[in-house]
Amino acid sequence: MITLKKFLITISLFLLISSISYANDKGVNWYEDYKKGFEAAKKEKKKIFLNFVSKDCFYCIKMKKITFTSPAVIKMLNKNFISISLDTDLEKNVEIARQCGVRGLPFTTFFSSDAKPLGYIPGYVDSDKLIKILKAVKKIE
Repeated sequence: MITLKKFLITISLFLLISSISYANDKGVNWYEDYKKGFEAAKKEKKKIFLNFVSKDCFYCIKMKKITFTSPAVIKMLNKNFISISLDTDLEKNVEIARQCGVRGLPFTTFFSSDAKPLGYIPGYVDSDKLIKILKAVKKIE
C-alpha cells in the first residue's frame, strides 16, 4: 500500500517534470522591439541574437517551425542570449535591416551586450548547425 509520503513525493516529482517540460514548450523568448531588446541585453549582460524575417519568406517560416522549436535551441537562446525577431515587412524595421546589411531572408546577426557587431548568418540554418554557431558566439569575448 502506498503511504501518504510516497504519494506526495510521486506527485511532487510529476509536477516538477511537467513544469520543466512546459518551460521548454514556451519557445524562444523573443523581443519584437529592437531598442527594448538591446536595452535588455545591456542590463542582463547577454549577447544579442537578432533575426530578420518576413511573414512571406519560406525559409523564415521553416526556421520558425523547425529550428526555433528545437528544445536545445530554445534552451541555448533563452539562457545565453537576448533574442530579437524583426519583421522586415514593417516600415520601422527597414532601416535597421539596411544598417545590419540584410540582403536576403532569413538573416541573423549577433551583437555583444554593448551592441558591438560579432557576426552574421545569411539564410536558413537548421537546429544542429545553429547550436554549434551559438556555442561559438557565446565564447566570443
